[in-house]
Amino acid sequence: MQYDIIERDDKLRTFPDYAPSDIKVDLELIDSRSPMSLVVSLSDRQRLQKVMQHKRCLISPEAKDLIEIALVSSKKIARPLRPPTSYEKVAYVDERKELMCIKDVDDVVAYTKSKDPIRLSLTAGKVYQFRSRRMKYIDPFTRTKMHFDEEAQVVTSAVHQMSLEGSDLALSFKDDRGWTLNFRDHPTLQTDLDESLLWTYFKEPEIPTLAEESKDQYEQAKSVLKFMETSGKFNFYPGQTEYIAQAACSDSAQIAAETGVGKTLIAISLVLLKQASRVLICAPKGTVKDGKVKTGEPTSPSQWIREFKKFAPTINVYTIFGRGDYEKLLKLHGGELPYGVFLTYDHVMFRNGMERIPNTWVGKNKDTEELYRKHLKQRGFDVPDLWHRPRGEDGEIIPDALPVRDRNNYHFGIGHTRVIDIRDKGAPTGEKHAVSCISEPCLATEIGHTFWDMVILDEAHLICNLNSQITNSIIKMQPKYRYALTATPIPNMVWNIFSIMGWLCVPNWYYGDRCNPRWPYKRDEISDFRKEFVSNERDLTIEIQKRKNGGRGPTSLKHSPVISQPAKLLKLLRPTVAFISKAQCNPDLVKSNILDVRVPMTSEQRRNYTYYMNPAHIPVKDRRFRYGVQLSYLRGIAANPADTEYNRYSTSNFTPKTVAVLEIMYKHLAKGEQVIHVSARQGMTNEIEARLNEAGVKCSRIDGTIKDHSLQASRFKDKQTQVMLFSINCAQAYSFEQCKNLIVGSLEWSYGKFNQALGRVFRLNSPEDVNVYVVLHKHSIEELMFDKVGTKEDAATICLHGKRVPRDVKLTDAMEVLAEHVTGWNSLSTGPEKSEREVLNQWDGIRERLATITRGREELGITKDDQDAVSALINEMKDLI
Repeated sequence: MQYDIIERDDKLRTFPDYAPSDIKVDLELIDSRSPMSLVVSLSDRQRLQKVMQHKRCLISPEAKDLIEIALVSSKKIARPLRPPTSYEKVAYVDERKELMCIKDVDDVVAYTKSKDPIRLSLTAGKVYQFRSRRMKYIDPFTRTKMHFDEEAQVVTSAVHQMSLEGSDLALSFKDDRGWTLNFRDHPTLQTDLDESLLWTYFKEPEIPTLAEESKDQYEQAKSVLKFMETSGKFNFYPGQTEYIAQAACSDSAQIAAETGVGKTLIAISLVLLKQASRVLICAPKGTVKDGKVKTGEPTSPSQWIREFKKFAPTINVYTIFGRGDYEKLLKLHGGELPYGVFLTYDHVMFRNGMERIPNTWVGKNKDTEELYRKHLKQRGFDVPDLWHRPRGEDGEIIPDALPVRDRNNYHFGIGHTRVIDIRDKGAPTGEKHAVSCISEPCLATEIGHTFWDMVILDEAHLICNLNSQITNSIIKMQPKYRYALTATPIPNMVWNIFSIMGWLCVPNWYYGDRCNPRWPYKRDEISDFRKEFVSNERDLTIEIQKRKNGGRGPTSLKHSPVISQPAKLLKLLRPTVAFISKAQCNPDLVKSNILDVRVPMTSEQRRNYTYYMNPAHIPVKDRRFRYGVQLSYLRGIAANPADTEYNRYSTSNFTPKTVAVLEIMYKHLAKGEQVIHVSARQGMTNEIEARLNEAGVKCSRIDGTIKDHSLQASRFKDKQTQVMLFSINCAQAYSFEQCKNLIVGSLEWSYGKFNQALGRVFRLNSPEDVNVYVVLHKHSIEELMFDKVGTKEDAATICLHGKRVPRDVKLTDAMEVLAEHVTGWNSLSTGPEKSEREVLNQWDGIRERLATITRGREELGITKDDQDAVSALINEMKDLI
């Protein structure tokens, strides 16, 4: 029998050529898609119902079963956790099917790219029918790229013709003339209208939230939060109570709160609201582990411990920082873990075993089996050598024989999961179990994936890689309640959210054979997700060059950070992802003043910098990486020129930038204020720390050189130290609302990193306006980077906030910024610059002024130890009160 629809790998395979003519188009549109992904939007769902109900459409039994399961699952629409924004409501038109016009229109209303006028005829009060469909677009743009002639050693730049290719969610309707028009994000045709005009002519639909459907649960949550305020003698900010109550209506959600909103308090509130027996909270190590102090002194409590004592003192809080802690808890409580909250961090719980083969062991010139056997021997296992000499019939080694490789491959299967159907006396029960092959279990596996009632992941964007061990360990955990806390759900590309959403939305998603309308993608269907929501950049200039060179040359196509069909994606995410900003929580939020301070380099530093502006001076084995290495070199010279391994002329890290940072610090330290300094380079942090120590200024430090981050954070929080030195990669999860001054001495190429650093001081409860100083070297790559992307939100962040991404925003590429910098270098006027000796001569005066901050108090008989003791006493009194 020739079927029109069959099932292949859980997807529908259609044959429209042999099908009835009235469903040919429908079959083409559902081909190679899973039934579950077709029930997310109303148009696709109706299309699926149409072919199912068609009397002459032949569907295989396997395909019919999949379609029926999907249609049954889609009967209950997943409601958003928060009220949708006007932009997000665009995708909900598909569910409503009709909109009411709010104004009479009979005129030319807009123009397409070709400047063709569009005439629109509408009647106020009339209801118009809408349907959605996917329409592709191609947006041309240009990008400047750098070219280096290896033979002539000459640098040139060229403007490349580029195109951005993606899809729009188009809303089609007929106006009063009977013309079919489309509202879409990228109007191209003469019948296309700009989507931003939709609510100019039509009334926005009312979209009920999950809280409105679950009123009793929502009101009960608000009552519990009110009790928390009364018992804890504190008040939530106006927007916090509503947000937490809305999120609590779901048993799993992503708390996508802006940095500084107070995700720790939100998590504690969810613990109390859900009344879970055993809660596992996995957070950055420095925020959960108590700081170690001198012998005989009490430990410095971690940030999470402090918050629980403050907001939920009745909850028992335990820590698991190793197998020893776990075994000790079992021993003290009769062989099982007690009820309460358990704090841990990722390396302890998920990274201390081997449940997958590391990615670094796989690839070209890598012998995975040899590396695995070496690992087993290091762990004390007795395994035979991979290569051995053959033996003769007498058992003796044959002297001249070549070594033979052992045919056993011990690493095969590690990291793979197989789903097994459970049968009872040979009959299928409908239940399934998953069996995973692992080498050594991590602690989470030993405790059990279903042991916890609630799991809360802080900084959950760290599990965005589905191929990593930590991600695969976490998605196996199947508590009833699961929440992910992060300010950046999409740190780089839109598919970063794929694994987090699968874990939150689909029970036992790690089996690999499961999805639902809330997340219609199985574990191995990330390629389908990319096809739907990822746009691509095409370099047309490279394609022309490749055709001339017989197909040889670099790739011309790459994924773009611009999201395809963003409104449709937001509709899919909003039942799980709940965003809130500081301004939405607190209408009286203080301001953040971002000030850029631009200083020259030293003459030696500039000479060093100029040398590496020439790509010919960048030593690389593979020229494809030349520009990336050059970018790193130039950024290093702008931060700590003397410490870099490629330094040629500099002898000191004490640069005009160091002077500016110390001057700003003195300005605020003299007022009795604290200061945080953030840097992307360890050498710069070393220089600042050495100078502060010499001047007698006490400082804390959190980066890769310090093990006990919690102690450093506690001392700064308690004002035992005046300055905090942060690595920009560690500037997350900590809250220092008592400090209102931030200095960024060295930038990363990312708005997200800058925003995380800003969130350490710019908090929901910041008592005063905060000052953010970004110190830059004039005419450097970091200055250009800051001007291009420093404080600008990326496209994914704008979209997740429920805003429309402006189409005139040009995508900035790091290599394009480098090309602009290098090729325009000769025209730059650097101005007068001091030598390193002249700059160093300024240190004595700066040190003297910094030292007077401490000495001035000591002359009054108040030492730093006295100040520290008073601060500690005040904190104790606050706790008692």
